[in-house]
Amino acid sequence: MSNKKSEKDLISVIAPVYKVADLLPRCVDSILAQTYRNLEVILVDDGSPDNCGDICDEYAKKDRRVKVIHKKNGGISSARNAGIDICKGKYIMFIDSDDYISSTAIEHLYKDITSTGADISICDYVSFSDRVKVKNKYPKKVFTVTGDDKYRYIAPSDVYSDYGVVSIVQWNKLFKAKIFKNLRYSEGKINEDEFIITSEFSLADKISYNLEPLYHYYQREGSTIHTFSINRLDIVDAWEERIKFYTEHHLDEYILPLAEMKIIFLIDFVGQYYSVIKKDPKDRKILKRYRKNNANYAKQLLRQKISRKTKIKIILLLYAPSILNLAFRLAKVKNSYMRDVDSVEK
Repeated sequence: MSNKKSEKDLISVIAPVYKVADLLPRCVDSILAQTYRNLEVILVDDGSPDNCGDICDEYAKKDRRVKVIHKKNGGISSARNAGIDICKGKYIMFIDSDDYISSTAIEHLYKDITSTGADISICDYVSFSDRVKVKNKYPKKVFTVTGDDKYRYIAPSDVYSDYGVVSIVQWNKLFKAKIFKNLRYSEGKINEDEFIITSEFSLADKISYNLEPLYHYYQREGSTIHTFSINRLDIVDAWEERIKFYTEHHLDEYILPLAEMKIIFLIDFVGQYYSVIKKDPKDRKILKRYRKNNANYAKQLLRQKISRKTKIKIILLLYAPSILNLAFRLAKVKNSYMRDVDSVEK
């Protein structure tokens, strides 16, 4: 148990709540059971149509640390912003209400952020679903980053494959509240983490990685990130904003890799979903705009030393998305057939 003398700083924990009535108690119970007790727990009922609002109110009756906001549905960014607007903590943590945290998570992050003098402290996470739990394979190192070095962690680089995800997501971090003095989440975006992370890193003089796997991330089948939506293309806009930031700050080595990341995403997205997109005139128009706006990046990549296969995919993205989609579908059928053959042979 934490020493109460070390808990002088109030920590605000903000949890957006929407259509998770069956999972919400697990999340809130994990917050209230923290070894670090000096918490302000803000549950933001984002117009949930189920009984989430009632569940939140019941927790507020049981524990004086719990505050509840009931608001019209506006999405996770809107809910987080509503929590930020009223929170009083010196530090802020965000938790998604279908996830939960280990009992020592906040104490771990607090000790790390105060001992290192960091503005953001980051822990690791464990992904799980109703069927499987998977520990991440990130090296469990403890280190801090400062200056321009921090931007390596949110753009393709020698460390991005190991630390990109833990760097960008919002829910495995403890922030000094000053980070959000004049900063808010972009509302109406699916990939809200990708939009805000560059600003957060730019406002942090020091970032600490103390990668114990203390956050438990629930992957629901049918969740937004696992289903088709044309709005998933907004991640391309987030990466474009990052490119502009890196250009303005003369971080030139990351610009082409970021552009390549955008094009590869567009190739995969069109390859998987063009048969769906082409049925909706509005979606076709949106995709056409993204292909046009990123054509120069794609042509620039064609002049680089990349594989012939990738060059063909880029050309199909630019000029024949239907054929790109067909190629993906044929590859999927082939892979499925090979898996069946392997299964029979075994």
